[in-house]
This record gives sequence, structure tokens and C-alpha cells, in this order.
Amino acid sequence: MFMKMLSSVLTITLLIGSHAFCVTQTIQIDAAANRYSGTFSADVAMAPTGEFVVVWCNGNPASGNIHGHRYDSTGNPIGNSFAISAVDYSYKPRIAMASSGEFIVVWHRIDYDNPLSDDVATIHARRYNAQATALGPEFRVDTNEPTVSLPSYLARFPDVSMNDDGAFVVVWSNCTGPGGHSIVDYHIHGRAYNSSGVAYGSEFRISNLAHTDMPCSTIDADGDFIVCWEHHGDANHLPYDSYLNTRHYNADGTPKNDPTQISPAIISPGATYFRIAMNEDGDYGVVWHRYDAEDIQCRQFASSGAASTSAFKLIGIAHHYYLSGFCMKADGRFIVSWLEMTDAGENVYAAWFNQNGDQRTMVTRISTPLNEAQASYGMAINENNQAVLIWEKAEADGYHLIGTLNPTFVNMPTSTLDWRRYQ
Repeated sequence: MFMKMLSSVLTITLLIGSHAFCVTQTIQIDAAANRYSGTFSADVAMAPTGEFVVVWCNGNPASGNIHGHRYDSTGNPIGNSFAISAVDYSYKPRIAMASSGEFIVVWHRIDYDNPLSDDVATIHARRYNAQATALGPEFRVDTNEPTVSLPSYLARFPDVSMNDDGAFVVVWSNCTGPGGHSIVDYHIHGRAYNSSGVAYGSEFRISNLAHTDMPCSTIDADGDFIVCWEHHGDANHLPYDSYLNTRHYNADGTPKNDPTQISPAIISPGATYFRIAMNEDGDYGVVWHRYDAEDIQCRQFASSGAASTSAFKLIGIAHHYYLSGFCMKADGRFIVSWLEMTDAGENVYAAWFNQNGDQRTMVTRISTPLNEAQASYGMAINENNQAVLIWEKAEADGYHLIGTLNPTFVNMPTSTLDWRRYQ
């Protein structure tokens, strides 16, 4: 791992139309903060007004912490960046926002001071109003603890969804083991909250089989939510032997159904990067990177959970793909972003799709200059035809966090494109 201390910079790039780039300003958000390459993570959420909040892990493996910054609809910073986590060793932030602009940030923290084990991680969260004023201190989300018999306890990789009224659900990977960094049981857990930030109860287990990981979620206007996660097909945690599951829940965290396998390993193994998104009717889609074929796949579902389509290919031209974002508008149109790796370098791309996924705009390269992207993180859109994507690139003075803001909706074509030409 490259261990040079580096600085973090956020650049806001306006993308007008479908192909033209226009750089408006560069914003240095925390020049004094150092971090190591390879441990950085970030996410973004956008309000109906176009204002957005970026959160990131600011630090290094010895002292990570979570920060945020609020921006107006043109990419100008509002105030200063602000600290979110109160204690070091905090990583993997995720953010979700209500229609009012109120937002919630979640992350996991490594607890090196736990008396039973140094192999302990816990889930934390903090709520903010639309002006990025904290609505109280950070709070612990998971309710379990390590035990003498199972001292290894890792609650990690959280995700969060919030509806327009501010109700939210937090989901995460919950791992336990006998110690010595040995994990024997991987499950997905969650906890649901009302719009006042009050939990409906303790955490609950979502998955019914062990060896599960990396959950994501989406929530509707009533607070009902759907969780998607990866199940590893064997105890060796091999990425090419895995498939996706979903499960539907009521707003209070009571399940509506049993876990449902949506990408059989025999067809779509290795769905190691995946996201879920929902339209205003409760219909939803799941998009994933298929490890064996190096492409991006999609499958769509009715609000009941019944599949509307089989899995089909969205993107794939014999390159290495890493899905980074999947957002859906109320009418079902959606945008997908991904990092594409070639021998020449890495670039971030995005494309808009119609409700059926069978018609789209041309694939647009988001990162610039060519072949200088290093990672692709979160993405957010609103109903006023704005989108923001967060990605990272390497420059001579270090790794920079970049935000690309698209203030105009990329219009869907009126005729069918040869959209499978990339396959």
C-alpha cells in the first residue's frame, strides 16, 4: 500500500448537456487533513433544491474520522467543512437525505479499546437539519456486543436510506467469531427509525444464511424498505461464487417476506458491486457488476417483489467494470455510473436509461483528463433534473476528491438507440 501522506481537494465540474465540460471552480475543502491512499471513501446526497452534502473519511488507518461539507446548487461551498464523528477510527460513511434537506450520516468505527478483543467494530450515526446543524450527538445504531465466547464482533459496511419525511433505515454486515481475527458467521442486520430519529426497536437479522455481506437499501414514502445483499456461495468467501438476495420490510422493521434470491450463482456469479433504487410507485431495480463476465447487469421488480424482467446486460465491452452509483427518478428513469479499467488507465462513466432499461443516452465520460481516475464513489440525483457524482483521481501532489455536477437533465432519446452496441 502506498503510504505517503496526501491532501484532499474537491473540485466541482459543471456538465452542460450530454457531452460538453465546463470547469467553474476548484474548492479545497480540507487541505490540512492527511490520509493514506486506499482507505478513502465518500458519499453524497442531494436535496430537491439542488443543494448537496458530501461526506468522506478524512484520515488514515491509524486515525480515520468522518467529515462533511454542504454545497449550493451551483457547486459553491456553504460555510466550512464540519466534523461528523467524535472519535477516531471511523470509516465508510454513507449519507441519505429527506426532501426538506435534513440528512443522516452512518459509518462504522473500529473499537481498539474493547476489553474482549481488538477485532471489534460498531455502527454509528448522526442526524442533521438542512443547514447542516447537528440534531444531537452521534449515536450507536447496533445493539449487540462481543461476548467471551465470540469476542470478534464486526458490525461494518453500513448503508442508509431516508424517505422524504425523514424516516430512515440502517443496514450493515454483522460478523462474529471466536477471536484471533477469525470470523465464522456473516449476517446482514438492520434497524429502522421514525422521522424523529427514534428507533422502532433493537436491531434485527435480515439474512437467513451465513456468509453474507455488503448490504444496501431503498425506502418508500410510507417508510417500508427493501434490503439487498450478497450471499457468498461457500465458506471460503470467494468472490466468483456469490449471488444477490432481497427482502421486503414494513416501516417498523417487521419482514413482509423471506429472503429472495435474485441472481442465481449459476447465471450471475460474483455480484460484488451492486445497488438498489426505487421509483415513486415502489417498483425497483437492482444493478450489479458481474464478476465472471466483467459487465454491469440489471433486473427490475414490481413493488410486490415479483420480477418484471430477467437479468439483462446494461454495460459491457470486455473491460473491467466497478459499479459506483445507481439512482432512479420518480418516473422510473435511472442513471448508472461506473469505473472502467483498461490498460491505458481508469475513467468514470455514466449513462441515463429509460424505465425499461432498453433505451438510453450515449455513455458519457465523467472523469477528466482521460485515464486519470482512481476510484468512483457516490452519486445523487433529484427530481429537478440535477445530478452529482463523486470520484477520485491522482495528481502530482496527491489524490483528489472530485465532484461532477450536472445541472441539466440529459434528455432521453425519442427513438431507440443501438444500446446494445457496448455489449
